[in-house]
Amino acid sequence: MSGLLAALVLLTFAGHTIITAAGAEISIWHAGPSDLGDRLRFAGWAVVCAAILVGLRRSAAVLAWTAAVAEVVLLVSRFGADPVMAIGSLWRVAPTLIAAAALTVPAPSRRAVAVLRVWRLLPVVAALVLIDGIFLLNKLGEPTLYVHAPSLNAQRGDGSFGLSASSELVVALYAAGVVVAVLTLVVTVATLAAPLRRRLAVLFVPVAALVVLADAALGDWAFSPQQLEHPLFRVPALFVALVGVPAAIFAAGVLLVRHR
Repeated sequence: MSGLLAALVLLTFAGHTIITAAGAEISIWHAGPSDLGDRLRFAGWAVVCAAILVGLRRSAAVLAWTAAVAEVVLLVSRFGADPVMAIGSLWRVAPTLIAAAALTVPAPSRRAVAVLRVWRLLPVVAALVLIDGIFLLNKLGEPTLYVHAPSLNAQRGDGSFGLSASSELVVALYAAGVVVAVLTLVVTVATLAAPLRRRLAVLFVPVAALVVLADAALGDWAFSPQQLEHPLFRVPALFVALVGVPAAIFAAGVLLVRHR
């Protein structure tokens, strides 16, 4: 189940990256213009999701591990030339590893569908499609006058991640759609049995921590002309925190789950 959910999330963000590429936005979620790699990610995770749903678990695991190795190699190769992009892309490695590891654990071929049930899976997929759909509509109707959506923009460092429209009403409708999608995901996950909810928390809370840490590490330096020379990217403690803190949270979560 966690493998399918991680793959769906990665598919959604791959779609978001492609959609927002026209604006060449740089943020923790979108590290630069769309390229062949982004399209390969989207196609690859779409195939992984399809393989899981039809019961080809081993094929999905092989593809997921291929994606994990590719993400790590890309991250390492990028760091020397563009540390901002590398740190901004770091969050993708964690859910990729989660998907690969979860799909490698022996289980019945359609275990994820059996656990989630169709009545949960459909709202999850619909909510994720809605999120990408809203950003696609936003991009297609890009306004000449930029209007911030205070409730959604969540100015994170560079403030480039958000929705815009020439009418505040349209922005509010976009925001409402995203809120509905997120609430749908939360409510759907809340209907799972308590042990499953705890396991999902153990897997995905460290990913959230990694996103927060990476965003804090980048701060306003993403647009600094001195970004490559800034000592921030040569401080070992930074990378120890980026890797060590999520790992520690994961280890603590595993211990808590085992003791319950």
